[in-house]
Amino acid sequence: ICNICLSLNNFYLVSPNNSNATHHQAQLVDIALRYYHRKEFPYFLRNQHRLQLLDLSLNNIQGQIPQWMSKVSTETLLFLDLSYNSLTDFDDFPLVLPWSKLQYLKLDSNIIRGSLPVPPLSTVFYCISNNFLKGEIPQLLCNLNFLSILDFSYNNMSVLKVRSNQLEGPIPNAWESGNRLKVIDLSKNKLQEKIPKSLMEYKMLEYLDLGNNQIRDAFPSWLGSLPELNILSLSSNAFYGRMENPNLTVIVFPKLRIIRSFSQQIQWNIVLGDYDYSMTITHEGMEMNYPKIIRTLTAIDFSGNRFDGEIPESIGKLKMLHLLNFSNNNLVGGIPVAIAKLTNLESSDLSQNKVVGRIPMELSIQLTFLSILNVSHNRLTGLIPGGGQFETFQSSSFDGNLGLCGKPLLKECSSNSGSLPPPSSTSSEEFGLDWKVVLLGYGCEFLFGVVIGHVVVKKKLD
Repeated sequence: ICNICLSLNNFYLVSPNNSNATHHQAQLVDIALRYYHRKEFPYFLRNQHRLQLLDLSLNNIQGQIPQWMSKVSTETLLFLDLSYNSLTDFDDFPLVLPWSKLQYLKLDSNIIRGSLPVPPLSTVFYCISNNFLKGEIPQLLCNLNFLSILDFSYNNMSVLKVRSNQLEGPIPNAWESGNRLKVIDLSKNKLQEKIPKSLMEYKMLEYLDLGNNQIRDAFPSWLGSLPELNILSLSSNAFYGRMENPNLTVIVFPKLRIIRSFSQQIQWNIVLGDYDYSMTITHEGMEMNYPKIIRTLTAIDFSGNRFDGEIPESIGKLKMLHLLNFSNNNLVGGIPVAIAKLTNLESSDLSQNKVVGRIPMELSIQLTFLSILNVSHNRLTGLIPGGGQFETFQSSSFDGNLGLCGKPLLKECSSNSGSLPPPSSTSSEEFGLDWKVVLLGYGCEFLFGVVIGHVVVKKKLD
């Protein structure tokens, strides 16, 4: 006998649980025992070493998948279906399930708890939906090069991380409502087209990283409807247009702490619930470690996209801002004098835009904590302010502005260009983003806002 198929009957299989039952057993190839009314795994499976198909679905098998199952037909099994039982977990199995040639694995509709089991590298189809999984998706899952279908829907998974792969095409537009995901990291792939608006169904989402893909879309202000979103990363894509919210009656980004849109190498270590975020930032070969980001550390970074419009005067209301990065966009107009009101500002990068006019003298007087400044490759003119932190900046901070003069540049100013610059003035409406709405995310103690870290990206002129 090579094949046994007794599925969908009313048989009650009797399998003696003793060692004598294993003597002189036929080595079967296919076993299908769906709906066979037992609460445990058949004992006779222990000595099956040539199985290719094993179907024990639609039964009432309860508890753990026994450890001895990890030794059953490890080199031959192709198809395993344990769905629609009451299985809870794997008893002392290896980190990767042991069936080296397995292609089809169904574990759905059980009560499996804990982290997502990792199938072998040969797996093509893997379904483990309708269980009680939680936590992160293991990084090892990204090594399944043959995997065509993966279904872990209707679980309690809180973290989806598939960064640094070769995923391509559009982001799927089938995000179900009621999902419990808190973290989605699809960064460093080749995803294209637009961000699907079905992501608005993820009401518990706290972290969304779509950076380093090929997404071409307008600024997704509609993501502001997500009530728990803390971190949004859109870096190194092709976002364009003005950053605006078409419906100003909606409170956008009520809890946003970090918004990131630049080409930097950042690793996040997220502790959900406590909102403590540690990170390592690698910039120009130098690592900067942040073991814990305090809630008052705030920043705005929209760099490395195709945003246009002017920098709004109302940015001066973001009093707790530590980092401001609008580099590598198509911004126009002048540098607003309101930036001088950001007395906590430590880094400011406005480079590689089309900003015109003079650098406000107020920046050198009032920004006493400013340690990094980059306004290079714009269309600025006039005298570079002196004094204060401006005395510490190198000429590279001002390169690519043919109309600038004075230290630290070698170009001296004429009598006309050396006069004090008048205050700049721009309109928040011209920039597009409604900063009054962004300010709602700060709260009265500025514990939330738009947050990142102390690093400004320096990019070469295209």
